Amino acid sequence: MKIKGNKKGFLLTVATLLLILPLILLVSYYSGISETSTDDAMGKMRCDELHYFVEDAKRDMGRSVTIFGRRAAIYAIGELVESGNPLEEYVFTCTSSCDVDCNTFSFDDIGAEAAIAELTLCGTLFGENVTYMANHTIPNWIRKIEGHAVERHFIADLNVSGIKVVPLDAWHFALIVDYMIKVRDEEGMCYYSENIIRTTSNSSITGLEDPLYILHTEGHVLKYIINCSAEFKTDIIAGCSKSGVGEGIVSGDSLAYWSNIGNVAALITYCDTTPQSILGTQILILDSAGGIVCNGGAWQSCLNASSPKHLAGVIDYFPANTCADCPNTIPRICDTGEMDNQLPFGGGARAPGCDMANISNGDCLMILNINDSGCELHQVLMGYKSNETNTSCYYVSDIEENYNTQCPVNYSNGPSFFDRLDGNMHLSERYVDQSLEYFNNSLIGIETHVNIYDLKKYSAMYPNIPVHSTATWVDYLYWQNVSGCSVTTSCESLGEQFKLNCPHSYKYEVDTSCSNVSRCTCPDGVCEVGENCPGDVTDCINNICYDPTCVNGCGETPVSDAEDLGECDFTGIGCIGPMCICNTTSSCVLCLDTGDGCTLDNECCSRNCLPAGKCQ
Repeated sequence: MKIKGNKKGFLLTVATLLLILPLILLVSYYSGISETSTDDAMGKMRCDELHYFVEDAKRDMGRSVTIFGRRAAIYAIGELVESGNPLEEYVFTCTSSCDVDCNTFSFDDIGAEAAIAELTLCGTLFGENVTYMANHTIPNWIRKIEGHAVERHFIADLNVSGIKVVPLDAWHFALIVDYMIKVRDEEGMCYYSENIIRTTSNSSITGLEDPLYILHTEGHVLKYIINCSAEFKTDIIAGCSKSGVGEGIVSGDSLAYWSNIGNVAALITYCDTTPQSILGTQILILDSAGGIVCNGGAWQSCLNASSPKHLAGVIDYFPANTCADCPNTIPRICDTGEMDNQLPFGGGARAPGCDMANISNGDCLMILNINDSGCELHQVLMGYKSNETNTSCYYVSDIEENYNTQCPVNYSNGPSFFDRLDGNMHLSERYVDQSLEYFNNSLIGIETHVNIYDLKKYSAMYPNIPVHSTATWVDYLYWQNVSGCSVTTSCESLGEQFKLNCPHSYKYEVDTSCSNVSRCTCPDGVCEVGENCPGDVTDCINNICYDPTCVNGCGETPVSDAEDLGECDFTGIGCIGPMCICNTTSSCVLCLDTGDGCTLDNECCSRNCLPAGKCQ
């Protein structure tokens, strides 16, 4: 009985174990799964953190190099101020400050690019440390990134393998940096390695000093590179010839007959006694009733361009007399109407749209006469004094691509920023080739206009500053003393007049004494004031029973005793019905062969109003 009891207890114990064992195994299994999942999640988070660190480092490299590049450019300009020497022959100097293996590392380009590369990578110039670049170099940035890695329990290793300095466009240059990066987690959970990463920065030159100004004025005259646009032509119309009488293009200061002269005798005396240097800059405005009839008067020589003493031009309020009768050969325009705000002397009102400004004695004016085929312009425009010319802006230089073909003499594009640091006064082919290779852009040259008044002022104190009174004001050509011609929208001031060479007169859309840029394009879809262009009549409003005209801006002529096709009929809005015409008062009426619609004893016949009895 005892044995049997023990056997029974044994079997009960085994059964119990069999029941408990699966439960233990199940608990153990799920505990293992939970621990593994936790380890995997932590590893993924750590690897994600490393990935974000690497991406942040890449982005920060681009931002930092952009700042370093501009800072290096500023210091390179400062070097020019201190030394007065261009950087054309500068060679990259590799030292321990560069934090690269100088036995294998090389920078092949010379000149301004080499100087900026050395300043950015090494913080040195001519191999000497530059305080201005302290904490603003690529090795310094690398040390910061590696320090941030340690703070996150990563081990980072970054090394620069190459650097290029390349013009990106006219207003920016790029530093192209190739580097290697390796980052791993301290616990060995994650690892990242990339042998060649390329970062391309975008450093602006806007706001920096122009190196050419520094070099050519010995640092006494500074000019900052500003990307903006100035208007050199004028469109303020002070008068038009109502009868289309005028010849020539010229600018000058107004000489008001009514306030300065007063009579023919005084005019003769004025012409005889005034130096040609003054007389040749003045435009006479005649306003006495009917103009001044020449009749062989002695003052006619003032209107003759071949005379030793002559005016720049003449404006007459009236349609005949001085302009038509006098054998003048200077630029002229007639029949403008009253041009000041005084009581009229008989000249009458100006044409609509031609009275945008009143003229006072001494104002700068431009006479513009264009007689193109099928199109005419006869205008008096308000100009500006040459010392008021906006010379602060810089422009992309594109003479070779767009304007040389219109002129007998061709010129190169203006120098790029690197050319200016190198002391070059033209665009270098090697910089163009670099920009084309990396950014497919050849328009990297810039140009501006010199302020000759500043140069004259400083040359009085510093005789080495050049003053070229006959040169174009385009800066890189001015320094080479390339001749220019007077701009006709400007007037002489303090002995100087704004001048441009031929291609630049087309670029800035202004006439000069050597080139007529202004054209009367007919038709161009716009009916301008002072323009005689029938082809542009479509730009004008077509009223019912009136035909639009484009003789001096938009006008109209009445349609009477006839149909106005498409207007005064069922296709327009003149009257309802297919048989509509314009009567003698240019009103739209029904026109029936029974005579209805016509007035003044006229009868309607074949959609025309004819005298009574004429309709067959």
